[in-house]
Amino acid sequence: MILQSLINLDNNVSAKISTVLAPVSGILKQIKRTANQSSYWLVILFLWFVARMEFFTLIYLTGSIVVVTGLLMLLKLKVKRERPKAKKQTSHIFDSYSFPSGHATRVTLITVFAAFSGVNLLAVIFLAFWSFMVCVERVVSEEHFLTDVVGGSIIGLLMGKGAFITYHWIIGTI
Repeated sequence: MILQSLINLDNNVSAKISTVLAPVSGILKQIKRTANQSSYWLVILFLWFVARMEFFTLIYLTGSIVVVTGLLMLLKLKVKRERPKAKKQTSHIFDSYSFPSGHATRVTLITVFAAFSGVNLLAVIFLAFWSFMVCVERVVSEEHFLTDVVGGSIIGLLMGKGAFITYHWIIGTI
């Protein structure tokens, strides 16, 4: 009973966010395109050239994104939460499920990892804004419920910090 009430609340809040922010959905969609699997190279270039992240660190971050994406596939297949309005993805079987948001997880992972890696503050602020906008777009586009994005962001935060700790453990042993 309580779980169903929470799910209904999530559905209603997500629908309200989507309705209220519908006028800016086109702009949000353009921002989200930089967070697609095929567009992460733009973020990596930003981190390398603008934020001045070291090359080996970027390679490790890229590997972390790949590993987390694999873990997300398994989690989505385990949870099997349907997307809002029964939107179906045809590209991959795990994309037909909603929880957790892979976009939210990956953009948060990148932002947290970059912040702990000591890139300049303006780059971190830019990445945090980018992450937030990508997360908002996932709800506005009705690809995810709010809890999918919040859950994905929490996972991204934990994975970003974990990746940073693991990275420093590895480079400390080389």
